[in-house]
Amino acid sequence: MAAVRGGSPCPAGSPAPARAAELRANLGAAPSGDTRVDPEARPERQRVRAAVAALADGGGPGPAHWDLLERTPWPAAAPSAGVSLHELAATVCAPVRFEADNPYSERRAYPSPHSKFAVRLVAQESGAARFLLPEAGGSLEVPASAGRPGDCVETFSLLSALPSFYGPLRPVLAALETGHVLASAALLGRALGRPLAVAGPAEGIPAWAATLPDPALPGYLMTDDLDTEPTEPRTSVPAPTWNEAVWNRNSGRVPRGVERVADGCHRVRFDGSAVRVGGLEFARGALLIDSGAAPGLAFEVGACNLVWMFTVDLEQDCGSSRTPAPRLAADLLAATGRKAQHISHAMAAHGLFARPLRSYDGDGAAEALELGPAQVPVYRLARGPDRFTEPALDVRRRPSPSGAQGSAS
Repeated sequence: MAAVRGGSPCPAGSPAPARAAELRANLGAAPSGDTRVDPEARPERQRVRAAVAALADGGGPGPAHWDLLERTPWPAAAPSAGVSLHELAATVCAPVRFEADNPYSERRAYPSPHSKFAVRLVAQESGAARFLLPEAGGSLEVPASAGRPGDCVETFSLLSALPSFYGPLRPVLAALETGHVLASAALLGRALGRPLAVAGPAEGIPAWAATLPDPALPGYLMTDDLDTEPTEPRTSVPAPTWNEAVWNRNSGRVPRGVERVADGCHRVRFDGSAVRVGGLEFARGALLIDSGAAPGLAFEVGACNLVWMFTVDLEQDCGSSRTPAPRLAADLLAATGRKAQHISHAMAAHGLFARPLRSYDGDGAAEALELGPAQVPVYRLARGPDRFTEPALDVRRRPSPSGAQGSAS
């Protein structure tokens, strides 16, 4: 387990108990319907995907730089290669592969619930802005937004991209996905020689985005990280390239492996130490909920080598921040998604999978993990040996010798 923190200082005497209750409700949202059947599983049935693709202006495929990611070993930071923010954003959100046996077939560098990809990217540079359209293999020129830094990448979320049965869980899932996207942009930016850092939350969504299916939630701004220097891999063994790490990231299958740690629930502290707090006998039905998108893709959480549960401390965060509860919840969830994405890339580089999951019973999980009354479980990440063997189509476009974008390999 790992706690996440965020927010700005809060003056003494603030209504912490009321804010804590509101924050708990935001973080602990649950689906309002049956999530086992998704009538919009197939991409052509997704209303938001169709609306975004229809905006395409014939600008051609997005200039994703898989060739540069192939040159950089994980986890090194590459020297500057003159990559634009548009090219970086295109690499982050470009499709990587389509899994033939998976009803949620599209896979990118980061995960999304049911492959719906509610989070959207806008790259603004030198006074021009482009809205990334992965569904159409390109981007759309849009008006540059006032009040943004001169050069930046902005995220926002289209909640109606997520199935209606998620109900109040939609903002939670969008915030977690936002964190995955922010981490991907930072990590792949390092690998492309254009490192980015989160500059802060965006104030509202771009005005032109009102034409897209609503509701939309504002996200964050990322700007150039001037403190990152080129680095070499920190390992003595041959490292995979960033391109290989991105390809290897997958949601895994039941590993049925063993660890050199006793089975049970452990509390992991920020200093890396861990202490066993209980067994698994009380976790069945709360933590160990089996899941699968289809009968052939069954996934048994209880058979994983390691399952991380991320938690939030309500007292600490409400006592240290004056941010309204909905925004504070979004910040904490985005921070959690960022941590999960870092772990996911590291697992992929070491031949392991890391599957993010929100399918657990909050109260039962808190009891099984012996959490304090102010701690709330918000996310989990199942990990194990990579045994992904299903057929997959590689759709990463690479530059042809002439410099134009070639077809999928």
